Amino acid sequence: MQITILGGGSVGYAIAETLCNGYHSITVVENNPQRAERLKELDVKVIIGSAADPGILFTAGVATCDLCLAVTGIEEINIIAASIAKSRGAKRTVARIYSPYINNLGVFDYRDYFHIDRLVSLEQLTALELVRLVRRSQSQVLDLVSRGELEVQEIHIEENSPVIGVTLRELRLPAKVRVALLKRNGSARLMTANDAFEKDDVISLTGTAEDINSVSKKYFNAKAPKAERVMIMGGGETGYYIAQALEHANFEVIIFERDKARCEFLAKHLSKSVSVVQANGLSRRDLEENNIDTVDSFIACTGDDENNIMGAVEAKELGAKQAFAVVSRPDYAAIVKKLGIDRVVSPRTVMASRIRGLLNSGAILMRTQLANQSDIEVLEVEVLPESEACNKTIRNLGLPPQCLIAGINDQGFVLAPDADYTIKAGNLIIMLVHNQVFEQAIEKFKV
Repeated sequence: MQITILGGGSVGYAIAETLCNGYHSITVVENNPQRAERLKELDVKVIIGSAADPGILFTAGVATCDLCLAVTGIEEINIIAASIAKSRGAKRTVARIYSPYINNLGVFDYRDYFHIDRLVSLEQLTALELVRLVRRSQSQVLDLVSRGELEVQEIHIEENSPVIGVTLRELRLPAKVRVALLKRNGSARLMTANDAFEKDDVISLTGTAEDINSVSKKYFNAKAPKAERVMIMGGGETGYYIAQALEHANFEVIIFERDKARCEFLAKHLSKSVSVVQANGLSRRDLEENNIDTVDSFIACTGDDENNIMGAVEAKELGAKQAFAVVSRPDYAAIVKKLGIDRVVSPRTVMASRIRGLLNSGAILMRTQLANQSDIEVLEVEVLPESEACNKTIRNLGLPPQCLIAGINDQGFVLAPDADYTIKAGNLIIMLVHNQVFEQAIEKFKV
């Protein structure tokens, strides 16, 4: 693929380093001469200049590139540059942005207005990765396109469950909740309407956290798991996104933040189920006063690597069951493994991993494996006006059995569709597909 990266800072460099060994033609635009010189260590073409300059973008070949990534440190430049690149002919554009644009998608869709294929927040990506680690088997964030609104939650079918012997079709679940995966006898597959539930099955429900909790109690007599305590050190954008993703689920969340004004912002914008404490996450006294020894997951996500490492180590020593830390510097990786921290998350690595999922063509915007399921993939597919799927209901689409539309992003609003939902041009489809029927499923969305 021909890929243009706008911005050669830490994020741009990490992406270029990841992709340059994958038989891609990479061009990087960077206006800082020192950064540009460092980029020459990689097998990439480097152009010195502003990412918002149409002349520079033309020289960088955006008119013919397959993917343009605007990842400078200034979000306005990223949006302008990605929009210009798209208008000049770039097949797919991605802009790195920050909270104001993410949080107001329901009010004003910047992606649609500027004709950008994807807006990516490094802080939100990092937060979603940390949320995935915290939730473990209890629930898993499905994909970025749902912005944490769609989830997968596992339920174990007990011996006295009322659904044993009942088929999925007979159960008649509400349209907002779908049964996706069926794990039986050590293997997993997508559940079909004619499959009957058996003792010791493990099923995965997809939908919003609220709808899933309601269905699991009413239909499966599933007991709500004990609420887990999560302590977040740092109330910046990453900490805010983590709390936002966990606030309506089965978690007791507490945020440590030093700045009073930021504490007031968090208290105003998060639900009352989240406790905001003006405190120092590095203070042993503050940690002990808030019962750190009862915390199931401690997350250190301030903007300082050293503080995050120290905070996670201290929390683990004081009794936290598991501790995670956000660490940007790659040279710290070898150190933290020896300190007892359960997992370190690098924003640059998370971003590079997400970008790898974007290396697709046609209607497929994202293609990744569902965690722990090598045969099942999560696809984000754009509905193109000329495709067979456009203006058809899901019922009449004719998808293969091992394929499930788990959610739809309709102009920034995420929903779990029923069979009578009419697919429209511009919809982003979140789809679970077994790799054996991948080609058959994606055929409906090709032009």
